[in-house]
Amino acid sequence: MSGLFLAVLASVGWGTTGMLAGRASRSLPPLHVATALEWSGLAMIASVLLVVRPGSGSGGDLAIALAAGVAGALGNVLVYAALAMGAMGLVAPIAAFGAAIPVIAFGVAGGDRPTALAIAGMAAALVGGMTVARAPGRATRRGLGLAVLAALAYGLYFSLLDLAADGGALWATTTSRAMAAVFLTVLVVVLGQRIARGTWRGLVRVMPIGFLDALATLAFALATTRGLVSLVAVIACLYPITTALLAYLLLGERLGRWQAAGAALAVVGVAMIVATA
Repeated sequence: MSGLFLAVLASVGWGTTGMLAGRASRSLPPLHVATALEWSGLAMIASVLLVVRPGSGSGGDLAIALAAGVAGALGNVLVYAALAMGAMGLVAPIAAFGAAIPVIAFGVAGGDRPTALAIAGMAAALVGGMTVARAPGRATRRGLGLAVLAALAYGLYFSLLDLAADGGALWATTTSRAMAAVFLTVLVVVLGQRIARGTWRGLVRVMPIGFLDALATLAFALATTRGLVSLVAVIACLYPITTALLAYLLLGERLGRWQAAGAALAVVGVAMIVATA
């Protein structure tokens, strides 16, 4: 399975997770939602690890994966909080494409040399994705500060996970998720955010979302080992298009002409990237 195809799977998986988790965070505390999804995703990915039993990476790879887990956990809390208070079609693109830029720079610094067609495709995909963020109305601007912070956390997460995946994508994904789950649990305790009885029931219902998120993360980790991380990151970070489309279809959020045009341009950009594979 090619790295670019795995990146598409990661994009669709993360986009669906973002919409579902953001919707859940409107009635449940975002920190509790993020914690529940990390633990449920960890249970699923650890089960896969026990069945497949791949060779583990070096101590350095696992240490990098632990750091990635902390960065990813912070990104999830921030973006779920932003999605809960703002328009999904605006918050998600800022968090995603803000993260893509440093990852592209990281890939180029690490030796990635995309072709001219691939670079043009990256530009088209990024411009198209950001155009999806063009949403009308003042109310839709809520949560943008949190979205920017989430972008910084995600940029660090993607870069670290790429490094850790060299020692084994499955081990890197499991280790980073375990660290994220523990980190968020400690954060819940430190902040004194007691989980009410009614909240427990809601969290149990959203836990399956964590399975999809874990699979998407594994797909991205595998993708970075089979393709240029600069190209993989651009495709994977197109997940806000899925979030925006699902929000339009299921939540009734507006999808204007600019957003539709941006989505079309992003698809053209992905096609240009794929053509270079």
